[in-house]
Amino acid sequence: MKQNEPSLEEIEDFNGRGSEEKRRTVNLVIIGCLIAGALYTVVKMQNSSVSDALPVEQSRAIQMK
Repeated sequence: MKQNEPSLEEIEDFNGRGSEEKRRTVNLVIIGCLIAGALYTVVKMQNSSVSDALPVEQSRAIQMK
């Protein structure tokens, strides 16, 4: 029976022997996710403001006029 799986020594990324291109790709993905999360947070914070005035107070002011 032929063994199809490589041994650990045959795997390129074993013991930190990964290529520079793979490291760069992983770093770019992590940085991209952090930037996307920061942009999402900024947009969410800008659009989540609530008016301080209560609708009940506005209707009383209209009735008093």
